[in-house]
Amino acid sequence: MVTRLFHAAPAICLILHICLVATGLLTLVGSNIAGVASGLLITTMLLWSLWRDIGDPQRMGCMQRAFVLWASAAVLVGVCAIAQYYAHNPWGGWDAWAMWNARARGIFLNRTDWLWQLTHSMPKLHPDYPPLLPVAIVGGWILAGQETTVVPFVVGLISYCGLCGTMYLAIGQFSRITPNLRAAAVAVFAVTPHVVSMSASQYADVPITFYAFFGLVALRIGIIGNRRIYRILGGTAVGMAACTKNEGMVMAALVALIALYWVLSHANDRRDRVCCLRDLALGMAPWLLALWAYRGVSLVPNDLVANQTVQNVFRNLTDPSRHFVILKYLVAEVLCPSHWGLCGPLIVGCVVYGSWVHGRLRSKAMLLMAIGLLTMYYIVYLVTPYELSWHLNTSLSRTMLHLYPFAYAFAILQFARSPVDSTVAPLV
Repeated sequence: MVTRLFHAAPAICLILHICLVATGLLTLVGSNIAGVASGLLITTMLLWSLWRDIGDPQRMGCMQRAFVLWASAAVLVGVCAIAQYYAHNPWGGWDAWAMWNARARGIFLNRTDWLWQLTHSMPKLHPDYPPLLPVAIVGGWILAGQETTVVPFVVGLISYCGLCGTMYLAIGQFSRITPNLRAAAVAVFAVTPHVVSMSASQYADVPITFYAFFGLVALRIGIIGNRRIYRILGGTAVGMAACTKNEGMVMAALVALIALYWVLSHANDRRDRVCCLRDLALGMAPWLLALWAYRGVSLVPNDLVANQTVQNVFRNLTDPSRHFVILKYLVAEVLCPSHWGLCGPLIVGCVVYGSWVHGRLRSKAMLLMAIGLLTMYYIVYLVTPYELSWHLNTSLSRTMLHLYPFAYAFAILQFARSPVDSTVAPLV
């Protein structure tokens, strides 16, 4: 029972997010009763389908139990740290109370005209950002019956637990790795200072990272392991990433491209390929349609492209001093112990180990995600209209969080006993 729950934890966390968003959105476009009933019904159906898909638990040895308990204790330490931060800062960090929670309050207090509230709010509230996280918080407030700081705290906590659970799932699914090393890797990841602090701050960066990371892992399980519920949940997670922040579209595009490669290379025949693509579209379509509808009514341009000219962009791209400043900040961020502990040097060391010992790097999907996101943010910093040092100081640590789980999992997978093959490990 406990083993099945541990493996299902990431999907359960995603389903809880879906419940909050569905309740909030359906209430805003309908009524309170219809929204709450529909959200709970969708959640029940997804949980039942997921529970039926998880197999019977396998017996673990004493040493393996000890390592799993270590990983669980590390996650519990992270949860306690998040709860302690909440006790002293119930409204979260700067972006939380100044933007995400503020947008949610505007919707909740003005539900009769919520769409206007979203699209015409102050520029500092970023009305160009998709509203998935504020709507999820509103959904929690509707279920709670009042506006309370507990809901944003719970959303961050669920995202943190989902991220740790997805790491456990990812390391076991992308290679044949020892269970003890798998649990130890999760224990180190769970107490990474910046992962815990960003979760406690109630920023959108942890949910969007969880959506993209779980989407990639779930789609691998669903496509290669032929599990339909994971294909649908993976597509749903990818669509939710696109609806959380502007950079979510790039995350969704990268995951979708990798999933398409898996479909073309691992599906047995045309019928299987059609089924995989259908389930992926079934998960993604509602969120992408909602995003398209929001973009249709929100005429606020993105602050990074507003008032930009081709000449300015070209000049910034070819300015050597900007490249030097960005690279300097990147190196300092990767080696920053207060953000990543020793995980920055650990990732670099594992990559070198994999290249030296195996003669090849394993898990190219994780590597592609990390490189793709790093390239996107590098270009953003090159062309940003803001003062470069200020932009790097205020956002680099958060953007690095987006690619951190992919880079960390990629590094750990270099210790796999054998290369990644075309099968996936059982979920038990």
